[in-house]
Amino acid sequence: MKSPSSSRPPVGPVNPLRVLHLQRAQLFLDAGDLDVAEALYRGITDDITADLALAEIGRRRGHPALCCAAAERALCRDPARGDGEAYRGLALKLLSRLDAAATSLTRARRLGPDRLWSTIHLAEIRLLQGQSEAARTLLRAALVQWPAHPDLLLQAAQAEAASGAPGPAATGYRRAARLGVVQAWRLLGDILLAQRHGGPAVIAVFRTGLRFRPDDAGCWNNLAIAARTSSPDQARTAVRRALRIDPGQAQFHIPLSNLLYDQGRSDDAIAMLRRALTLAPDQTDAWFNLARLSVGQIPAGIALARRLYRRVLTLAPDHARARYNDAILALMTGDFAAGWAGYEARHHVPELGCPPRPFVQPRWHGEPCPGGTLLLHTEQGLGDTIQFLRFVPTVAALWQSWGGHVVVEVQPTLWRLTAVLSEVATVVVTGDPLPDFDRTLPLMSVPSVIGTTIPAQVPYLTVPDLVTRHWQERLADWPRPRVGIAWRGNPGHGNDHERSIVPFALAPLLLLPYRLLSLQQPMPGPPPLGDRLLPIFEAGHDMADCAATIQMLDLVISVDTAIGHLAGALGAPVWLLLPPSSDWRWQLDRADTPWYPTMRLIRRRPGQDWAEVLALLLPDLYKLAPY
Repeated sequence: MKSPSSSRPPVGPVNPLRVLHLQRAQLFLDAGDLDVAEALYRGITDDITADLALAEIGRRRGHPALCCAAAERALCRDPARGDGEAYRGLALKLLSRLDAAATSLTRARRLGPDRLWSTIHLAEIRLLQGQSEAARTLLRAALVQWPAHPDLLLQAAQAEAASGAPGPAATGYRRAARLGVVQAWRLLGDILLAQRHGGPAVIAVFRTGLRFRPDDAGCWNNLAIAARTSSPDQARTAVRRALRIDPGQAQFHIPLSNLLYDQGRSDDAIAMLRRALTLAPDQTDAWFNLARLSVGQIPAGIALARRLYRRVLTLAPDHARARYNDAILALMTGDFAAGWAGYEARHHVPELGCPPRPFVQPRWHGEPCPGGTLLLHTEQGLGDTIQFLRFVPTVAALWQSWGGHVVVEVQPTLWRLTAVLSEVATVVVTGDPLPDFDRTLPLMSVPSVIGTTIPAQVPYLTVPDLVTRHWQERLADWPRPRVGIAWRGNPGHGNDHERSIVPFALAPLLLLPYRLLSLQQPMPGPPPLGDRLLPIFEAGHDMADCAATIQMLDLVISVDTAIGHLAGALGAPVWLLLPPSSDWRWQLDRADTPWYPTMRLIRRRPGQDWAEVLALLLPDLYKLAPY
């Protein structure tokens, strides 16, 4: 970036000898010989050009005192010199006197001559002050006048990123990179990585940046992060290159730890994180990853992980993922008070996909609201809604004691099951217009407000009589035992590859002396057990149809999906099949659950497949047969 005085002609008395000295000093300044240039300029007294040149030398040396003193002398000679104000603003910025620096640079922009230079540095100060919107406004206006200036594009992209606008930021970085701003390639890669982009496109961005700056250790490190999933060999090479360039950088050990973990080398991954913490004891990401990896360490992994998460939160109280993970471990181990309080952090973990709903009305925190209306709204999946509808009567009774009312929002497929709730609350369907309300609360936040006791009375959902009669007639001739099975959940679930059962693993059920009913809605492909499995649901059937069917069954067998929750909420006998990494609500090593008294938990051990689990259940399934 050029200096603000580089385009200014010499100012001062017309003295041929002085002009000669100034020209000679300028030659050394242009050649980068700052020592000789400074000595020559110091020998020229009472000259504003020499003062501004000394300010430039102070800028280049990173000596704010020299820069500021020279700029002050220039302004004493001519208070209207915009380049003098610009240098003073820059020096004050380097001295961390940001308010004074902003004042000088604002005046420099007004005086000229180089408004662009002053604008870029003023925007940088606004970013340092946390005023990203002000910086963005300033730079967007400047881009109208200078749309292809590389440094301005770079600074504008940084302001967009700081303002939470990754799309415009990425666009700006791309334009700056194409205009030759080398560091823009890495910044572009960084912002794509922060948006959880990966794969060849992001790798190519980092690779391009490394062609220009092959010794950029941070770029090598981020290349390793981007390539972790799609190209682990390339990732390992990249992170080791980063560590060769800068072996003392603690954060570079974290991607290597992740890669070791991916190879099944958990102990080596933990050792690498401990190495990072030796280099930087306050490295938050290292403590966080160490906590994650410690969960699987026997016998005291969860207790250790929770201590480590608390260490993360000591260093970074706003670390939402650490707070959320600690809450999950608390819930798994029955520490409901800490668990429900920390579970609120889920709204601030983007990858969980449950940001707070943008209501104008305030959130309810348990305070009385006489005569008011509370909206309890859905947040996550069907199973979550079913599980937490149990709390509606308790909340409704509390609000009724204040002369208030509760509105409950449910997914459309659940609406016909909520007749019993309509006795104490108004039930609305997601997507329909909402009635007026004064407070709002997600269903899954109710325990954090009203207490940790789990209402276990079942059933708390009811099936309309008309639906029940329809399915009684349809299944009247189906012999007993009546066993229904749901073997697949939502394929978009993050752990579906672990929880759902592939069709061939259902083969042990062919040995049963009776046929099964499919509870899948709809049937995912042809029946995996042929005529031994009857598909009964069609397009258009909702959860009320499924509930009516469940009420007529002797047993429901389900993977961890909404069908299992529905059976539990109806008080029907249900066996829930859980993968080794099961959800927090099923806690640890239990065969029962406080959520559903009629539910039996069946846990697949690490290394087991679902076929083996089902084979082990055959003796109990045979007992259901009447012969």
